[in-house]
This record gives sequence, structure tokens and C-alpha cells, in this order.
Amino acid sequence: MAKSESSDEKFRRENLVYNAYEDRWRQIVNAEPRFERDGRRKVLSHDGGLEGYKQGLMGKLEQKIQLMCPSNDFVLDYIEANAAFGFPMARPGEKEGRTVYICGNGRGLPDHVKHLDKHGQGDDVDVWACNGALNWLHENGHKVTHGFTTDTSARMWQECWINPAPVYYVLATCVDTRTIDQVMAAGAKGVTFFHNFTGVYNDERGYGEIQLYQSLYPSAPLVGEGLNSVNRAVALADMMGYKKIVLMGCVKHLDPKSKHHHADGGASTQQYTLTAQIDGRTYSTHADLLYSAIDLVKQERRFNGTIPKADWRRLSYKERSNYVDQGDGTCMPRGREKRMEFVGHRNDLGMVLRRKSDSFLKRCIRFGEKDPTVEEHEDVKADKTPACATVVNVS
Repeated sequence: MAKSESSDEKFRRENLVYNAYEDRWRQIVNAEPRFERDGRRKVLSHDGGLEGYKQGLMGKLEQKIQLMCPSNDFVLDYIEANAAFGFPMARPGEKEGRTVYICGNGRGLPDHVKHLDKHGQGDDVDVWACNGALNWLHENGHKVTHGFTTDTSARMWQECWINPAPVYYVLATCVDTRTIDQVMAAGAKGVTFFHNFTGVYNDERGYGEIQLYQSLYPSAPLVGEGLNSVNRAVALADMMGYKKIVLMGCVKHLDPKSKHHHADGGASTQQYTLTAQIDGRTYSTHADLLYSAIDLVKQERRFNGTIPKADWRRLSYKERSNYVDQGDGTCMPRGREKRMEFVGHRNDLGMVLRRKSDSFLKRCIRFGEKDPTVEEHEDVKADKTPACATVVNVS
């Protein structure tokens, strides 16, 4: 009897390389804001319980937040047009043995850039600056070797990279073609392509992004973690073989006292804000930031084997001896190398979530039922391809 071919084998054979795990291929269509329901604030307590929760008494959500890929209508056009550039594709393992700093554009970046200045100056260290972090680092005299983005919107060439730094670039094949034109005109030292999963499929054309990646480009990584550039950068860095990944500027929550939410002075333009108290401190964020923060915690636990201190206390005495307290609310297996490191304030939302259990993270945000107005094409259904656009329940 012939052995059935796995999705991994199938896609490698069909000219795609990817690093599938857990939630990778789940496209979010409806995200229910568990931070706030029916206008009444609920408190997520220290032990992960939902204070005041009464089964059956919460009522129906008055509002759902629908998250969409920016520039959905043009993504396929960009993918087709960008193939003409002929840039080299990222290759699995090509950066083996090196260290990479991945810098988000969060407002905490200026507070912690001294870590980069002190520890990131070696020749074996690359610095990937995501979106607006690129110009902030370059203009303020800090090391930056690569600009990175998965952003398909026009804001990249209209706002973030108006005068892009003359560095190397790592760009998704789905970005706005004008963004690529702009970095090349500014003297980019080189561009490396990779594929970024968006879930776009056009019924009228009869194909989607996967078909274009297979037919127009050489074999290359296809990443899909989280919902922003930092999460995708971590996944790509993993696939490219970096031995250590250091994250900076990944605050993931908003500052209610400031109009500026980014290192480069930019402000959030999203309409909906989710608010909750965690361990007595109030946090405000957006659905995509919250999901992405949780995804980074999951990636760290996968890389480092990290568990929150609260879970460590539930282990037997013998099991506890196999872990080392990291002094930040987490524990790592004894003798295991720390491959992924967060640099940030202890009370940043992302740092707080690192100290929480998996069950707590699942309660922070969950996916609702599939929007009945969004037709699911046969080619992107669950269990048929890793590029799955089916909405699933995480909880």
C-alpha cells in the first residue's frame, strides 16, 4: 500500500518550503475582543481566572472586529509584478551560526536600544528593522543592516520609507511594488525575497497567492506567524538558521497618555481599542497586536522550552529541578540554550503575557465563527493545504 503524502512533502515537491506548526495557517476573519464585553470591564486575575465570570450570563457580544489583509484587492497584482525583479529568495539555513536583532517600531525601542549598542555590534550580528523602526535607527546613529516588511499597504512608501536607508532589504513578495521601487532608488545594497501568507484568493481569476508563488518564483520560505512584520520576521529568521533571535521594540500595547505609539513618532490609526486589567495594571491594545503578542510568546516557548513560573510551581520537586529560574517570571530547561530573547520593560504587555499560562493566553482573544458573507474557496480549506484560510476556534 502506497504511503500517503503529507502536506509538508506535497508542498516541498510543488516548489514551496515552509515551516508549518500549530496556528500557522489560520486566517483570522472574526476576532472576539475578550478584553471587553457588553461594555462592562472584566478583570483577568493573576491566576488566569476571569473575575466575575458567570457561565451563561455574559450575554451576546455586541461587536465583533473583522481583521482584513491591507490592500487585499491588489496583493495578487503585486505578487505577479514583483516576480519581474528577479531578486534572490531567502534560503533555509543560510544564516546558520549568526545572531539577529529584530526591531519593531514600538515606542519602547528608544528605551532599550542601548542593549543593541552594547551587544549587537559584532560582525556576526545582523539587525533587522521592521517598518518605521528602520529610519529611526538609521537617523539616530544606531546599527541597522536590513530593512524588513510584510506590509502590503501604500503607507510603506508614502510614510514609513519616504527616504529609506541605504541598507539591505528583506521583503515579502506581496509588498506594494512602489515600495520596492523606492528602496532601490534610495540605493539599497540588495534585496532578498520571501513569501508572506495572506490568504488571498480571487475567485474570478481562479487562483490565489499560493499558485503564484509556485509558478512565478523559485522555492522559498512561506511564513505566516502572528499578524505583523515582527512575528513574520521571527519565523523567517528561524528558517534561515539564526542561532539567536533578540526582539526589541515589541511593546504590543498603547500608551493612553501619549498620542505617539511608535518609535518614529507615528500614532495608531485603528478605530477599535481593547482594554483590560492584568495583575492590577490597565492595558489598552488592538486585536492584531494582542494576537501577535500571544504568538510571540508561543514562538519563544517553542524555541526555548520556556514555561511560566506559575506552571513551574505546579510541577513535582523532581521536575522542578530540571528547570532554571530566569528571574523574569519564566523558567527554562536546565542546559538548554536560549535561542530567543525579549528586551523590554517588565510591565510591557508582551512581557506580562510571557508569565501567563497557555490557558490564560487562550482566554485573552479567540476566533469567532466564519463570516457567512465570506465564501471559502475549495483550494484554501482546512486540511487540504497548509495555506489554510478557514477560521477555527482556538479556545
